[in-house]
Amino acid sequence: MKDKDTLSYISPDVFIPIAEKKGLISQLGDRVMNKVCSFVRKYNLDKQSFVGVGVNLSGFQLQDPSLPYRLHQSVKNYDISTKFINFEITETIAVHSRNAVIAANIEKLKKMGYKFSMDDFGTGYSNFSNMSSINYDLVKIDKSMIWQAFDGKNRKSMTVLISIINMIHSIGCTVVAEGIETESQAEFLRECGIEFLQGFFFSKPLSEDSFLEYLSKMDDESVVSELNILKK
Repeated sequence: MKDKDTLSYISPDVFIPIAEKKGLISQLGDRVMNKVCSFVRKYNLDKQSFVGVGVNLSGFQLQDPSLPYRLHQSVKNYDISTKFINFEITETIAVHSRNAVIAANIEKLKKMGYKFSMDDFGTGYSNFSNMSSINYDLVKIDKSMIWQAFDGKNRKSMTVLISIINMIHSIGCTVVAEGIETESQAEFLRECGIEFLQGFFFSKPLSEDSFLEYLSKMDDESVVSELNILKK
């Protein structure tokens, strides 16, 4: 999001809590979903070599019983397969997934064919018992864990990271590594078997025009841009 006066970028960490506090998160979430679906259909991204598009859901959104139906309506309106949409939720939400409404909404969306990923794994509540409460398709390892493993100060951090990658794979989930900033990081993590990489090494957040230009220059390597659009 950009400030209309300064045109400077406003982080979701800033405007999402405000939207939640003001009771506007449902409207904001619906607008985001509609814009995502409109963008996908405008350029027929689901007909190309992409494996999906990621959409963040907040805990406040998931407490709305009507959420699954509103999200699904946007997807149907643009004739997009539910398998193309990956809903990203934080591990904090996973801790609260035993909440009846949240659990019911996630189950309904899963039954409709939508994918789910745990976002920012490693930021506070990480444990594999939380992951068992939701049948995740992907797990996104937070950049803080990636950076710590590569800072060279503690070899144990790299050992822990590799073990986590292997454990995530062992439960049948795809792994996404966030915060990739160098070619050496990307190469090492690919060798570890990580399927998708995301970070400024590949791209910073892009406008629509810049994204299309970026696409024209991409090869067939597995990368994830900061727009969270996955490419085979």
